[in-house]
Amino acid sequence: MPRVRRVDGTGVTGAGPTAAGRAVAAGDDARRGVRGGLRPAGAVPGPAPVAALRVRGRVVERRVVERPPGGALPPRRPPTGLLALVLLVLILHVTAGTRAVAPGNTGSGVSDGAPGALGDDGPDPHGNKAGPEGRGAMEQRPAPGRTGGDGTGSAADHAEPPRRPDGDARRRIPRTDALLRDPRLAAAVDRLGPHRVKAAVRQAQERARAGGIPPEQVPQTALRLLPGTASGLRPVINATGVLLHTNLGRAPLSAAARQAVQEAAGPTDVELDLTAGVRARRGRSALAALHERVPAAGAAHVVNNGAAALVLAATALAAGREIVVSRGEMVEIGDGFRLPDLLVSTGARLREVGTTNRTSAADYAAVIGPDTGFVLKVHPSNFRITGFTRSAGAGELSGLGVPVVVDIGSGLLAPHPALPGEPDADSQLRAGAALVTASGDKLLGGPQCGLLLGREDLVRALARHPLARALRVDKLTLAALEATLTGPPTPTTLALTADPDRLPPPPRPPPPPPPPPPSRAAPRSAAGEHPG
Repeated sequence: MPRVRRVDGTGVTGAGPTAAGRAVAAGDDARRGVRGGLRPAGAVPGPAPVAALRVRGRVVERRVVERPPGGALPPRRPPTGLLALVLLVLILHVTAGTRAVAPGNTGSGVSDGAPGALGDDGPDPHGNKAGPEGRGAMEQRPAPGRTGGDGTGSAADHAEPPRRPDGDARRRIPRTDALLRDPRLAAAVDRLGPHRVKAAVRQAQERARAGGIPPEQVPQTALRLLPGTASGLRPVINATGVLLHTNLGRAPLSAAARQAVQEAAGPTDVELDLTAGVRARRGRSALAALHERVPAAGAAHVVNNGAAALVLAATALAAGREIVVSRGEMVEIGDGFRLPDLLVSTGARLREVGTTNRTSAADYAAVIGPDTGFVLKVHPSNFRITGFTRSAGAGELSGLGVPVVVDIGSGLLAPHPALPGEPDADSQLRAGAALVTASGDKLLGGPQCGLLLGREDLVRALARHPLARALRVDKLTLAALEATLTGPPTPTTLALTADPDRLPPPPRPPPPPPPPPPSRAAPRSAAGEHPG
């Protein structure tokens, strides 16, 4: 406790009177007068006198309480801060005692008369002493685990988050970087790329975390999730009975065409004359091979599909003009695309002649005029009209004074004995057609492309049209087309000439597995229960 000295009228150091000393003296006189019950006559109660004290060299004030006349001094109230401090100490004492109680005992520390309680009647089952000494020792013992700054903190206040038990199978799931170092997955990265492999690894890890597979099977599961190729297209076996199935990619390429595509995948001289070092015509060798297969054609051009070939012809020869076509040849080419809509989209107008089942050359001649762009003949390859029918061929229409464009569709370049009724490009050109359009991935057996064969002036005009730049084919298509035209017979040609009687028999399905032997039940006792 700090030393408190009374300050008299002469000062602390014995010097002469000071203002502080006079104030203390006045305060003492006033206090003595009040305690003696003396009050000057006519005095009015005012503020309480003040006495000055010096605490460690610092002057402080202490207010003097006056006694009311004829009564005792009012009871002195303890300061509010002191009450709060006492209450806080009690609360902390009770809280510390509660936390220090061992598990299984009462938190109050008062005996309930039962052995093993924290009172005076018996030992504690956890080894604590009974009676007040035991309680005091327990209150001073810190709680298990971490403690506070005073050594009495609670373990719950500093508890760490719960950890997975050491036997948790998820701890054995391999890390992503460790899995990618697996030789099998590393080879898959070179073949499919890192994105696909990492996605498969993460999917396998998620299955292991969910408990669907054990952690040891994560690498094998990731390998099974990987596709066979980097493309989403899956190889299939065409067992539908349809030789050229549109939904299965139509004609399969020959081995020579596949090899040519692989070789052309790198840099090639597709538009460069290596000898002269100047720009050359795109796909000149493939166009030369196509012209060689169809001698009646004055020139040839290739676009990306058969419909594009017809669109280019209509745009270059009949934009803003009329295309004369029979009503029986207004066909739908598949997937909801109809020939009339395709032709109208080029800016040409359709002039329909004849009827569904009968159209003659006179019907065409009746509508030919200066606004006619060309006459169109379409081979209805996906349907057939029989009975009372009539149609005009390219030979009959060639004398009308306008170009005749024949869309044979199938891509048959020359007559084939297995298909006597199928129109071919060479025969149509010889009959008088000015231009023939066809697909390259049907009976020709090549890649998807559109063929334009015919008069040299017309083909040159089509090749120089601005739309031709948007419809041109890439180097892979040109390579596959040239290999198809100059290489060995395609799978389509071999299928057309195959003898069904000489085909090898289909493999027999394996015999079914034998049924499992019947299980023998354990013998039962007379009471119907298993012995033993």
